[in-house]
Amino acid sequence: MGVKELWTVLSPVCEKIPLYELQNKTIAIDLSAWIVDSQNVGNNAQHNIYLRNLFFRTSYLLLLGVKPIFVLEGRAPRIKYNTIFQRLNLHGHSHIYQNGNRSHLNILQKKCQTLLETLGLTCVKGSGEAEAFCAKLNENKVVDGVISQDSDCFLYGARVVFRNFTMSPKYTCDKYTMSVIEERLGLGIQKLVAFSLLTGCDYGNGVQGVGKESSLKYLATVSENEVIDRLKSWKNNPTYYDDLEKKKDFSQISKAQVLELNIRKKALQDPNFPPEDVISEFINHKDKIAPIFDWKQPNLESFLKFVDKNLGWDINYASGKFNPLITRWHLINQGAECGLKLMSIEKERVIYGVDNYKVKWKNEENEEIITSEPQFLVSDVYKSLHNDFVLIKQNKKKGNKNIRKRSTSRNIPQVQTISHQLDMGKDIQLSKKNNEGLQKLDKFFIRNIHGGNIKKTGTTRDQSIKTPVLLPPTQHLSESEHHLESPFRTKLHGLDLNSPISDSNNGILDLSNIVNSIVKKSSMIILTEK
Repeated sequence: MGVKELWTVLSPVCEKIPLYELQNKTIAIDLSAWIVDSQNVGNNAQHNIYLRNLFFRTSYLLLLGVKPIFVLEGRAPRIKYNTIFQRLNLHGHSHIYQNGNRSHLNILQKKCQTLLETLGLTCVKGSGEAEAFCAKLNENKVVDGVISQDSDCFLYGARVVFRNFTMSPKYTCDKYTMSVIEERLGLGIQKLVAFSLLTGCDYGNGVQGVGKESSLKYLATVSENEVIDRLKSWKNNPTYYDDLEKKKDFSQISKAQVLELNIRKKALQDPNFPPEDVISEFINHKDKIAPIFDWKQPNLESFLKFVDKNLGWDINYASGKFNPLITRWHLINQGAECGLKLMSIEKERVIYGVDNYKVKWKNEENEEIITSEPQFLVSDVYKSLHNDFVLIKQNKKKGNKNIRKRSTSRNIPQVQTISHQLDMGKDIQLSKKNNEGLQKLDKFFIRNIHGGNIKKTGTTRDQSIKTPVLLPPTQHLSESEHHLESPFRTKLHGLDLNSPISDSNNGILDLSNIVNSIVKKSSMIILTEK
């Protein structure tokens, strides 16, 4: 629980964030908070659901690049004995709590610890409350934040707290930052401790008749550095407050002083207020700092045995959940032996803004395993595979670029052709007008060869014009005629051509010869005229 109604007070500065924002951070996790959270789901839920939730949450964090440090509950502070006993008594478990040892919770924690060890993770235990140890790790910058449901993390010194850790479908959590709390709400650690003394926490019920609203109003009138001493002065300096009480009757004091007198009167109904042991628990809490995060090699055999016994998972399902963890551990540890071999990089993908590779592995049984791994890890451990993949990708891009260029060059004349066709009717009309009085090309050729005399044979004009055909590669012109070479022929029927250019066997007239004859005849005429 922590401090009564403190989460409500802090709600204006709560920031809902996606879990992927925890990437590459070291996070201290209050394991008991996850256990209790899962146990509250209900008695009819899946068997050992707290273990199932622990695995999936831990797996998600590891694959996200988070370095989790799990913190176990130590011996409860003596001032909390009564609170714990009352809670257990509500559930009929008061007989399992003795001298600060939470036997039932310890059994659950032990199972969680065994599961985490199969994944290569170790747990640490503080001298007292888990959230207190997490907070000290955060305060000393060993970790970047704390995952806990207990609001008294802030009173122990935590700077960043994450709660309401939610997996699918949203994958979010609530983030609270102490610097924002101090700036926007005006509440530092000293004032938060004072708030817990007035409203109640795990170590006491607070002042009867004083709630969060009146407590916050009072705290707003006192500075951060003097607030604890001010509460102590209520009992230690009675003369000052007795004088204020006299002035109160004559309305000679401020509203803030009236509020303080009213709260003081209620608080001093308890002769032990303010409780020094509670103040000391928060302000003077000492704990040894945990070692640096260390992820050892996950053990498949131990994992399969544990989940078979405690969760009832079959070997195929369990192996499928375990494989992504061992491959990630393998890459993080520079390719340390893990029983799997990376075969190929299949394709690229982006996960939560991080460039990943979809890669194919094979285990010792030659079975294929597909996982997604960060590109920077793959390229660091498997440089040659990475370079080959990049080279193939670049070549594909060049090929696609060349294809696009060729496609574009072909498309340009197509566009011009379409544009030209839009004005075709106009061009046809102009050409008809401009061509009036012009002779057909074939008639012009024949007239020039035979003085304009065409021997009629009774065949129609349409029959005398055939489709041009390519000149056979074996037929060549003389050197003197080479500059007039034409690759076309046409068939002419019914013409008596006494010229060496005619071919009486197949009726084919070589147009290049015709052109040559015209040129020769024209040249002779010019010479004659001269």
